Amino acid sequence: MSMSYPSCEARWLVAVSLATVVLGTIALSSCSRPYLFMRTINEEESRYVRFQARYGAGQDGVALKFAHPVALGESEWAHLLDNIFIQEQKRLLAHGVAQPAPRSAFDEDEKRYLAKHLAEGFQKARPDEWVVFYLSHPREPGVVEIDSGGFFVEGERLHLIVANYRQPVSMAFIREQIWNDPLRPAGDSFYDVIPQDNQTLQTVRRKDLTQSLLKQVPELSIDYSAQLNDDVSGEGEAVGGSIEERLRILKRLRDRGLISEEQFRMRQERLLERL
Repeated sequence: MSMSYPSCEARWLVAVSLATVVLGTIALSSCSRPYLFMRTINEEESRYVRFQARYGAGQDGVALKFAHPVALGESEWAHLLDNIFIQEQKRLLAHGVAQPAPRSAFDEDEKRYLAKHLAEGFQKARPDEWVVFYLSHPREPGVVEIDSGGFFVEGERLHLIVANYRQPVSMAFIREQIWNDPLRPAGDSFYDVIPQDNQTLQTVRRKDLTQSLLKQVPELSIDYSAQLNDDVSGEGEAVGGSIEERLRILKRLRDRGLISEEQFRMRQERLLERL
């Protein structure tokens, strides 16, 4: 029995069809990636804070419109960062080992660095710009741990996207990818973000982030006015700073219209009673 083979013309048509599919897939993939525009606020060898504008990915050609700029001082950012907590995931622990308590997401040096440059950045941020960060720490020879993500304000809420947290990276090209786009998750997270008072957490796949990775990332939404108000009046769990510093923060909240004159006087009296 003789076997029939496709003609040269048929094989050529199949090849062209396959090439078309491959090229179309590449084109769609490239179209799904956002166009990134960066402006530096501060940059060091192992960390930075930048402005990042993202266009084209999942936005239907419409630029984002955040409630920027935002005038928060360095001490106010320090209070907000103090109230961001993470917890190691239980699935990573050995059987019978108790899950550690939630702890501050940033150490003291990181909080000082971020508070200083977030305060500077948000006073200059445009409505279409995220304020993004990258922090890296040596873990062992050839391996670094990377924290990266971004902040923005919508309405009266501050949002934090945690793309990477203590993410171990050994390959230079992965580190370079995160350096170039800190909102790009490098892999599964080993930690959970634990919401506190005046905070809500959602895990979403944002349309305005890189879609090709198909990763979901935690997004912490903070009622920052209420958070600061609780902190300076002593009503929240995490209160820091001297009485004088908290009085200055309280006055700024009043001057910006975030609290009423009556609320200002009531909380001022409470603080002055502690002197």
